[in-house]
Amino acid sequence: MSLPKKFLTNININPPKEGVERRQEWLDGISDNGTYLPRGITHEDMDKTFNDFVEKDLEISIDGQKVPVYLIGIQRWVEFVRDWTNVDEWKNVKLPFVTITRKPDAQRGENQAGYWNIPGTPTYTYMKVPTFNDGVKGFDMYQIPQPVPINLTYEVRFFCSKMRDLNLLNSKIMRTFKSLQAYIKVNGHPMPLILESIGDESQIEDFESKRYYVQLYEIKLQGYLLCEDDFKVIPAITRNMNLVELDEKVSNVLLSKKFLPDGVSIMLNIVFRTNKNSVNIILNESATYNAISTVNINSYTLSVNGTPVTAPFPINAGDELGIHIVRNTNYEATITLNGLLI
Repeated sequence: MSLPKKFLTNININPPKEGVERRQEWLDGISDNGTYLPRGITHEDMDKTFNDFVEKDLEISIDGQKVPVYLIGIQRWVEFVRDWTNVDEWKNVKLPFVTITRKPDAQRGENQAGYWNIPGTPTYTYMKVPTFNDGVKGFDMYQIPQPVPINLTYEVRFFCSKMRDLNLLNSKIMRTFKSLQAYIKVNGHPMPLILESIGDESQIEDFESKRYYVQLYEIKLQGYLLCEDDFKVIPAITRNMNLVELDEKVSNVLLSKKFLPDGVSIMLNIVFRTNKNSVNIILNESATYNAISTVNINSYTLSVNGTPVTAPFPINAGDELGIHIVRNTNYEATITLNGLLI
């Protein structure tokens, strides 16, 4: 029993995501490959994905047979069909079929709105991955370079002998590119496709020869290159809090040491409880301290190995930092030193 004429068989009860949720879905897809880093992108990756796009998204069937798609280079046509199997019993090429050719003159891309890359090969933090080693929490910074934008132009040709077959693919192309762009995902990275032009290369001038139609679709891929060799995984300094009592009596001075997420900043926070106004600290990290803030302190004096210093000042691992304060009141006082690791 046949289905009613307007019976729908492909109803999607889960509507596609839109706006911010759709962009987040694409970002999740980029890194959805079993690792915290995205997959790299080469010319071959874009060629393969575009070929799959033509075979699947632009697929058409004529007389119950799927129209074959062939990816060819710029070599001569005779070289391509010399040992081709898609021929009839008289060794003539069977129609219809589709060919894909990429122009060799790849151009500077427009994927990133035409912005230039920063000189050199700087890397930028892509993701911060928590770690847990020997009971200590920390994180690793995964960094990637800025992608290199590139425009690739593909020529899709449809060879057929009937106008109704030509109309079939043309209708499929127009529906696919009814918006400004169509998208493909190259190794999880979404990239736009733009239909640049539609041309005609049909051989119908000679009425005595066998006539056939050749429709040319020029499609531009606004892609980018991403080299996995430039990826970096940098073990960052752990962000654990070290609490050390520096007085033999009960907690008159308390030091808290924190390494900030950028991996190079350190913060020392010294709390002076009542009846304690000076302390000497042996530090285990080499750093330059350039900013000092205080709470309930009228004045303070700093020294390194007994030599008075003022910010900014460097200190090496194993040096002794001396701090003496004059309080505003008899309540708890705090001094905070911010610096960069050397």
